[in-house]
Amino acid sequence: MGKMFAAAFNDGEENIFDELISFIEKRGYNIFKLSNVFPINYLKYDSLSINVKYRTVEVDGKNADLTNYEFEILYLLAQNPGQVFSKEQIYSQVWQEPYFGAEDNVMSLIRRIRKKIEPNPAKPIYILTLWGIGYKFNRAALAEYVVHRRIILDLFSKGISIRDDGKFNLEEYMHNLIYPMRTTSDQIPYENHNLWLIDERLSFCQFISSDKPFDNKFGEERTDILVLDSPVAIAEGKNSGVAYDTVIIFELKRPMRDDYNMERNPITQLIDYAQKIMDGEVKDCNHRKITVTNSTQFYLYAVCDIMPSLERVLDRMPFTRTPDRLGAYFYNGTMHIYIEVISYDKVRNDSEKRNKVLFDKLGIQSNI
Repeated sequence: MGKMFAAAFNDGEENIFDELISFIEKRGYNIFKLSNVFPINYLKYDSLSINVKYRTVEVDGKNADLTNYEFEILYLLAQNPGQVFSKEQIYSQVWQEPYFGAEDNVMSLIRRIRKKIEPNPAKPIYILTLWGIGYKFNRAALAEYVVHRRIILDLFSKGISIRDDGKFNLEEYMHNLIYPMRTTSDQIPYENHNLWLIDERLSFCQFISSDKPFDNKFGEERTDILVLDSPVAIAEGKNSGVAYDTVIIFELKRPMRDDYNMERNPITQLIDYAQKIMDGEVKDCNHRKITVTNSTQFYLYAVCDIMPSLERVLDRMPFTRTPDRLGAYFYNGTMHIYIEVISYDKVRNDSEKRNKVLFDKLGIQSNI
């Protein structure tokens, strides 16, 4: 059955829309969902979502409530799409014990899994049966997931390149590609972002705010992206007043910007944000105080090209440069602050390397 997906864009985002349409037309795809791009520890196949970190499964946003063995079987198949597993192999890997005619256990659990995740258990689209051989996860689902990542990376590469008019894209283009501006994780599903471009671990945090002013007041300072995480309230979507274990702040700048000095630069900007949170001066966009302790760990990321003016700033600070010279990092143990400067080239290059095995496996190449 054919499907149609409609996407809405904010004012000033026509360039993203044009690039998106261009890539779709060049590749010949008639199915594309920009939002379904996810970190490795979050598997997404159409309406099926597998949270590997917290061992949960959702179908159309609703918890499928799988048992431990059901989750293990589904995860085994889903992380190896297209690979056929016999009942013996499934039992041995999930139960971690020799298989002695326990095929009824495996078959029974497969039936139960299908009832919980398949739109029509009688005609499964995720877990397929190869009669007399075993079971496999539908490889086509992985292909869609990987194609989405390829398109996002190609859009990212185009975004940091000079345009036909001789200018570079504004910060807003890159920001919206990584995480939609003027939104929070309370307003959009947590999977509808591309923070995996920067770090695969940036998922399933308690609260994410993108380009929202502190306390939601016009004129207040605003971080580009603020990520809050508390292990005490992992399942909650809002600030519960519990002290956060981790605070992550991003500051993005226009590609090739080169007007920084010691007073005005993304590093100082990030540290100032962190200090305000430490001093208890900041509320989130829901007017709830952002509570931290002396042990709260801060991760600060400046995503910007390392041009000569920023080079001079880095040389005057205790940063260690990465071997490729495309990034720099520093840890302040007293303040529990880790700061990393990542150039757009490094974001792209590292993400390409992390995803290369997926692209190669499916023969997906860049159109850039």
